Amino acid sequence: LFISCLLLFAVALSCVSGAAPVIHVSGYEGRDVNVSCPYEARYQTDEKYFCRNDCGNSDVLIGTPQANKNKYSISDNKNKQVLTTTISDLSSVDAGKYWCGVTIFGLDHYPAEVRLDVVPASSLGLTQCNLFNVWPEAMKGSTIMVLHHTLIAFALIFTLQLLHFPSA
Repeated sequence: LFISCLLLFAVALSCVSGAAPVIHVSGYEGRDVNVSCPYEARYQTDEKYFCRNDCGNSDVLIGTPQANKNKYSISDNKNKQVLTTTISDLSSVDAGKYWCGVTIFGLDHYPAEVRLDVVPASSLGLTQCNLFNVWPEAMKGSTIMVLHHTLIAFALIFTLQLLHFPSA
């Protein structure tokens, strides 16, 4: 009985330690998001793919033999051992669980689970900025977009302070 319990514990422990890491990614509705999945060097020459849900045949969205397919594009940087998938024109239906997969003989390998959150553009005021009536193409990147809105907020606060506390 003791040996059976010990064996069961060892099997359970191997399942926990072998679990794929979870990569959390957020993107804005209507924009693009990049998902980067690192993998081990031994998988450099294998085909890779990006899939959804349980990764059955109908769940595979794109694989490395293709560069683009529908709203997905994929690239494999073999030197850095990183698979990057871009999802274009995000919508709320894109939110959920994805997997980065490696096609190997026998059972495929999944180096990472991806959890994608899609942030509605309207909830954060990420629509066209009516104050300046401009929306430059460079504002597509989320980091730049946050910086842009932060700068506008500081400009408005500074202007309000000048109006409220005029200099002598």
